[in-house]
Amino acid sequence: MRHRIVQFEGRRYSVKLEPIWWERLEDLSQQQGLRLNQLIGHVARGATEEVNLTAAIRSYCLSKTLEQLNRVEGELEERSLTNQGVPLGLIVDACPSPTLMVSHNQSIQRANQAAVQWLGVDATALIGRMIGHYIQIKSQIPLDKILQEFENGAHHVYQGRIVYLRPGRVVTARANICPGVIDPVGGSSFLILVDRGPG
Repeated sequence: MRHRIVQFEGRRYSVKLEPIWWERLEDLSQQQGLRLNQLIGHVARGATEEVNLTAAIRSYCLSKTLEQLNRVEGELEERSLTNQGVPLGLIVDACPSPTLMVSHNQSIQRANQAAVQWLGVDATALIGRMIGHYIQIKSQIPLDKILQEFENGAHHVYQGRIVYLRPGRVVTARANICPGVIDPVGGSSFLILVDRGPG
């Protein structure tokens, strides 16, 4: 549990939540262009007296997540009905965990909001940079070999660990390395899905 005192419009709120709820609140505040204090103040104003603030925050986060999932599900259904296929970027954006789409030459093509926040790097700084500039990927099979397997049409998901430096600390996490798009002209791409739990 993480505890914060939040002040908004002259009122102080004492909020104690698990880290996953703080992460989701931070995601939502960024998406809405609000400071975290503003978003919590908005939720507090809408809460009834029978519901405490932490319960109201959890409910708000869940409802916003369901809205996002329903919106993405609708887009996916619409695309499948029109036989357009599902762009990999849409899948990346829909993932709730930090997800990176990386090209066959190991440059980052896309990062979802959870990845941007987790890495603590601006999205524009990530795109086009080599994945090794930010994180090291460790797996039983070397990454080059995994990419060769993907190029050859393998659909296996490989597990590994990723390591990266944040100011003052080394962060490790589990990760899944998944095949993405196979493009005979542009080469393949792959996804890195990060498990933010203990590595």
